[in-house]
Amino acid sequence: MAHIEKTVFISYRRTNIPWALAVFMELTQHGFDVFFDYSGIASGAFERVILENIHARAHFLILLTPSALERCGEPKDWLRREIEEAIDGQRNIVPVMLEGFDFKAPATTSRLTGKLEVLPEYNGINIPSDYFFEGMTKLRDKFLNLPLEAVLHPASKDAQRAANDLRELIPKIFPQSAQGNVI
Repeated sequence: MAHIEKTVFISYRRTNIPWALAVFMELTQHGFDVFFDYSGIASGAFERVILENIHARAHFLILLTPSALERCGEPKDWLRREIEEAIDGQRNIVPVMLEGFDFKAPATTSRLTGKLEVLPEYNGINIPSDYFFEGMTKLRDKFLNLPLEAVLHPASKDAQRAANDLRELIPKIFPQSAQGNVI
């Protein structure tokens, strides 16, 4: 049986610190080792500490409110950089949608560029504020209760395009395969 790690990195916008603190408190009370930069960095090289902690944790929670992605169009935005690092590091990325966040909202879709394009493809959890504790139970039991090796990651848009191009190209190169003949 694969090992289930109880290590979590919380990524959030500073304006959402009350949510981050609530998630932090709830997870630590249930035995999770949780890092977020509000309490996790006493001194030292800030960037290195953040990036190393993303890679040291199995689970990566991104707290999303309607305004959370506003500055993600900026390449040096920390929230963007943290998400990209988690994608590159193949962490168990769990979007935690709060305050009515919607991936399909026009203001949101316009901000999901580059590596962030795949973010809506990760299975996430919507937690209405009236059901915070129920949502946290579901987060712990369903989303954080699995080994990192079991997490499937969506293919990048470039990889998807390449696969589609190849699918269209094969019948042109091998016309017999288009007729159902096996090569």
